[in-house]
Amino acid sequence: MTSNSLPEPAPILVPASALADQLWTALRQLIPPLVGFAVGRHWLANDTATLAAALATVLWPIVEEQRRTLRHNRSLVRLADLVPDSVAVVVR
Repeated sequence: MTSNSLPEPAPILVPASALADQLWTALRQLIPPLVGFAVGRHWLANDTATLAAALATVLWPIVEEQRRTLRHNRSLVRLADLVPDSVAVVVR
């Protein structure tokens, strides 16, 4: 290697599945609403409409983000499979 040349960059490592990360993230995101529901259940007792609206408001963004993350990861895996190993490697 001469003084003008840069070292070879490391390839991009892409995990083949983000399932473990997604499950952990889902668990972290679900705990606060579940605890809030358990605490608030006493004063929300029979107000089903309020409860359903509150749960939908909390759960919708969580489910949507999980879906987008999974789709994005699948795209990265497909892209990493197409490029040479010097650019990206899919970790299986």
